[in-house]
Amino acid sequence: MSPETRKYVLSLFTRSKLLIEHCLGPDATIDVLPDDTLLEIFDFYRLDVMDPNDRSWTWHTLVHVCRRWRNIVFASPCHLDLRLLCKHGTPVRDGLDYWPPFPIIVNYADDRKTVLPIHEDNIVAALSHPDRVSRVEVVVGAWMFQKLSTLMHFRI
Repeated sequence: MSPETRKYVLSLFTRSKLLIEHCLGPDATIDVLPDDTLLEIFDFYRLDVMDPNDRSWTWHTLVHVCRRWRNIVFASPCHLDLRLLCKHGTPVRDGLDYWPPFPIIVNYADDRKTVLPIHEDNIVAALSHPDRVSRVEVVVGAWMFQKLSTLMHFRI
C-alpha cells in the first residue's frame, strides 16, 4: 500500500471512528458498523483512489485487512467495480490463479514504458481469458503483433 493510500485509509477510518464514538461511546470500534455501511465507505474510498485512465483501484488492499472485509468486497464486485489489471509490474498469471474471475483490463499503453518480450507472458495470460477481458490497450512492436492478433482472433 502506498503512503498516500495508507494516509487516506487511516483518515477515512479515523473520521468513521470519531463518528462511531460520538454516536455509540468512546469504547465502540469500527466493528459495530453494519456491512452496508462499510460497503459505502469502501465505495467512497474507491471513488477517491480510482485511476481515471483505466478505472483501476486498490481493492485488494481492503480484502487483506480481515475476513469480514474480504467477504463484503467479494460479495459486491459490480457495486465496487472490481477488475484485475494487467500492466507493467503486475504478476498476471499468478493473480488469475487466486483471485475470483473478475473482468480483466490489459493496459500496456504507457508511453513512458516499452512493452518488452518479458511482458508477453502476462499479456498472453490475460488474453487467454477472452470472456473476461473488458478492455485492451497495448502498444506493441511487430515482434508481438502477429501473436496478439492470433490470440485475439483477428485476421491481418
